[in-house]
Amino acid sequence: IVVFENYPLDSSLADKSSSFELSDIEGHEQTNYPLTIAAVPGDELLVNISYDVMRFAEETIERMASHLQTIFSAIADNPQQAISELPLLSEAERHQLLVEWNDTQTDYPEDKCIHQLFEQQVAKTPDATAVVFEEQQLTYQQLNQKANQLAHYLQTLGVEPEVLVGICVERSVEMVVGLLGIMKAGGAYVPLDPSYPNERLSYMLNDAEVKVLLTQNNLLSELPSNAARIVCLDTDLEVVKQYSQENLITGVSADNLAYVIYTSGSTGHPKGVMIHQRGLVNYLSWCTKAYQVANGEGSTVNSSIGFDATITSLFSPLLVGRKIVLLPEAQEIEELKAALCSGTKFNPLKITPSHLEILGHLLSNEPVNIQVQSFIIGGESLSAKVSSFWQKQSPTTRLINEYGPTETVVGCCTYEVEKQTSSRSDIPIGRPIANTQVYILDSQMQ
Repeated sequence: IVVFENYPLDSSLADKSSSFELSDIEGHEQTNYPLTIAAVPGDELLVNISYDVMRFAEETIERMASHLQTIFSAIADNPQQAISELPLLSEAERHQLLVEWNDTQTDYPEDKCIHQLFEQQVAKTPDATAVVFEEQQLTYQQLNQKANQLAHYLQTLGVEPEVLVGICVERSVEMVVGLLGIMKAGGAYVPLDPSYPNERLSYMLNDAEVKVLLTQNNLLSELPSNAARIVCLDTDLEVVKQYSQENLITGVSADNLAYVIYTSGSTGHPKGVMIHQRGLVNYLSWCTKAYQVANGEGSTVNSSIGFDATITSLFSPLLVGRKIVLLPEAQEIEELKAALCSGTKFNPLKITPSHLEILGHLLSNEPVNIQVQSFIIGGESLSAKVSSFWQKQSPTTRLINEYGPTETVVGCCTYEVEKQTSSRSDIPIGRPIANTQVYILDSQMQ
């Protein structure tokens, strides 16, 4: 409650010549409200704040008083300004919000590209398993050699830095070879989900002016007509195999594009978001450390490459010598459930809250031993109801809420769920990751 005290106590009563005199006035008040602010006019404005000590900490009230003082001073300095323009924060708080809490500078290999970091890992663990799909698997050495052959071939088709290469494939070993091959050739990949409507695929191909399109033979009939050079990653193998297995030397740098992902866009038309190698390297360098990826046994890839959240599970294990397990699109939830119950120490496992909730229903009545080390949860708002279930079901698994628009490279801030909260609340999105600044603006863009 806010009270403006306006007692009929005229200043003339303080006149010494008057026969009527008031002195030693005291007032003791208490309200049933947890917070009471009383303004008392006079030669100086007096503001009294009374509060329930069980509800408010002393430093909270001190901060509130500081905010009021900032507002009043601003009004006195410029009485004509709009209320919406009045400052609230003290200089110390502004510095804390804008500088201290955004001081996230961290060293990372800013002169490298993702495929170069992958090549460094190949040299360390050439015989380790890199990718698994059903009965197929490739070691780091084999994956690198196949990607190199494809990259050499793509260069003969004109792929170089800033050239966009479409990739429209089903989840498969060829998909990983294709992504790495495009970047090794110097190009940037444009993921095209085969499940997208024909009209959307056509728009994306034309808008991106895709020069080369990687696909699979069984998808050819479903693709819209386009001007791109088509390369089938399955049936064109004999041609690709003729090229060198050695790493390539290209002019690609950290300032060049790594990929272009199309989002829905506010206009209703798909919007191509262009991500550079430097931003991708920063995110992946940060997440491999923050999520302790090297301590696990790899990750599952259970979402489309057209969804940028997939990047976490697709690339982070390949930078630290772990494997990626590609789950077939058919019966994806059942495959994911089986992976969870396999006892494998996946880390990280990237997943949406919706999928996590569905899996919760499937496993709610089953005694299972889940060894997943971390769920990285993104794409939607995470509720405490979902997180609290998994805290009980898999108490040793880290639950990390990761938030970020596609433009900020997968995720820009994270919050690790540490304790149970009300089932009616949402989980925060947390604090900025390495080399990232986060600002929360009001309706006045302040």
